[in-house]
Amino acid sequence: MHWDSEQYIAEVGINGNLVLGVVDTGSCKTLLCEKTAVTLGLTVERAKGSEFGTYRVPGGDDAKSYVGLVRGPVRINFGKGVEFELENIRVLTHPAPLLLLGSDLLRGGDTSLSVWNFNGL
Repeated sequence: MHWDSEQYIAEVGINGNLVLGVVDTGSCKTLLCEKTAVTLGLTVERAKGSEFGTYRVPGGDDAKSYVGLVRGPVRINFGKGVEFELENIRVLTHPAPLLLLGSDLLRGGDTSLSVWNFNGL
């Protein structure tokens, strides 16, 4: 599904639930907000300080710490025969449900090789 001129929305399966995720080719990591992770039944390991790293939002100057990590593996299903596993998904706070499908997933979970090469539709 096309959302706006910049991003696409994908319906994916996680833990037997259908979730809408923003395909974000500019994000190097797949990210979940804490509420979405809990709703999906994923265990969030809470961060102590910035032990899981920091992030900046577009246009923002201040670095924010991730609130936690889902160790995984988490299976993300795009359809019959199209399933990927990700480990160490970063968790952040967000006012609305959020799943960003980053380039780690778009490469099929392989950080050394581009497998899927998503270019939009």
